[in-house]
Amino acid sequence: MEKLIKVGKFHFKQIATICILCVFYSISSAQNGSDLFYVFKKDWTPAKDFNNATYFMQTKIENDSTYTCMYYQKNGPMVKWETFKDKNLQTPNGIFAWYNSRGDLDSSGIYINGQKDQVWKLGFNDKGEPKIIELYENGIFVKKTNYETKKVTSANSTKEQLLETKKDTTSNKKDKPAKYPNGDISGWIDYISANLKTPDRFVLISGPRTSGTVGVDFAIDNTGKVASVFIFKSREWSVDAEAIRVIKTGGIWIPGEIDGKKVSYRHRQKLTFQVGD
Repeated sequence: MEKLIKVGKFHFKQIATICILCVFYSISSAQNGSDLFYVFKKDWTPAKDFNNATYFMQTKIENDSTYTCMYYQKNGPMVKWETFKDKNLQTPNGIFAWYNSRGDLDSSGIYINGQKDQVWKLGFNDKGEPKIIELYENGIFVKKTNYETKKVTSANSTKEQLLETKKDTTSNKKDKPAKYPNGDISGWIDYISANLKTPDRFVLISGPRTSGTVGVDFAIDNTGKVASVFIFKSREWSVDAEAIRVIKTGGIWIPGEIDGKKVSYRHRQKLTFQVGD
């Protein structure tokens, strides 16, 4: 028996047989009911169904002013991440990122109300360090630092200047990172071990006796809540989604502090998914 299912703006047939596409549907149904899925051909024009697609996009409606679009290779890692403030996806507002064919972060930055803002990181080396950093304020370019050429270009000068190396200084500030509730890293590891599940879709795509690692960047805000969850190392849609789910549902943390004042603190976590025989 066939059943017609609407996924985003397109309709596909779901056949009652075991296949990767069916697993894709079953996992997507567990996502937020308002999530939308779109499929694309190799040239990024709309595909008529998932079997003829090369890429797909998931749009997550986080709230009334946050729409996250994640583009994926059909059976591989993420291609790009975009964030908008409107349902028509016209006003960039939040994290934008691009990934290489292996799912490693290639470049990233922030848009605020459609304008580039804050720090933009372009190109990453094998250590995960950006090769170039550009700084913007309300859409206006401020400065570019090229760590490969060791030169800096500022907005008020077209001439490159040598990058100044500052001496390390000891800060008098008392800095305490955010901690999982029991204050011990083992509690966080135990939580992940007990709750992280390897999705069926990844098992079918990856095959027996394989593994995949997902890297998640996230903030613990000054109330201890998890915020701004972001993938910096993508493996495949279903394991990326599971990694985000586990991070988001980890409960309330003990907020980080600077000089006794509670502050937002960023963490990075790598999660490995194992496939048995």
